[in-house]
Amino acid sequence: MRARIKFSKYDTMRFIGHLDIQRYFQRLFNRANLPMKYSEGFHPHQILSFAQPLSLGVTSDGEYLDIELTEDVDTDEITKILNEKASQGIFINKTVRISDREDNKKLVTCMSLIERAVYLIIIKDDAPCFDIKKVLSDFLGSEKINVIKKTKKGEKEIDLKEFIYEVYDFTSEPDPVYIDPSAKPVVTTDMINSSIVHAPDYDNGRRFIISLAAGSEININPELFINTLGETMNCDFDSKYCRIHRMELLGRNKNESVPLCQIL
Repeated sequence: MRARIKFSKYDTMRFIGHLDIQRYFQRLFNRANLPMKYSEGFHPHQILSFAQPLSLGVTSDGEYLDIELTEDVDTDEITKILNEKASQGIFINKTVRISDREDNKKLVTCMSLIERAVYLIIIKDDAPCFDIKKVLSDFLGSEKINVIKKTKKGEKEIDLKEFIYEVYDFTSEPDPVYIDPSAKPVVTTDMINSSIVHAPDYDNGRRFIISLAAGSEININPELFINTLGETMNCDFDSKYCRIHRMELLGRNKNESVPLCQIL
């Protein structure tokens, strides 16, 4: 049996790095007595795959990992027992059964499905004051937004605007600022309500939502968006003035972008 787990990472757990989160879940599965499937060889390990590492300090309500079990277990029971054993800062939102479909003779994992990520950007109280919607509109009104992106092979210049799908001013309620005409909008009120349960907040209420390209081919860090935005403003503003909350990870299913928990 293969299953996909959607979980939240928040509170002090946001300071735990990706490798430690992997070890945490291995121990959590042991505490929950789940019949985990192990790899073969001299050093057997639990078969699991995380969707995408989360930057240190970032909270999320849309993290995913795939697991393999040696026997069938009710998915609601998996969610229930994991939440009973989990530490503060980790919450299992749901567990779904997934198929054994393959791509090029390899099992399709949540990591290989990702095509975009949705983030809530919360501006801290000590940040410079500015009209969020006007600044975003001016920024995204440019025909191109050329930036230098660091990659494993070095640095290269990209047009950031090609990898921005949706932007909303969320100071009071979701107010569209930019939607890529070639991409179908995916951010809905229902998505927002279900994916900012553990998001941090500030009294000033200054927030915006961005949907960016993600995955193995091209991955846009929200800090790149924020810092590039700050460079176009006439005041000191960058990612140190923001808290970032990943709302959701989405993949392609029948020519639509949907949350990974809907790709079975």
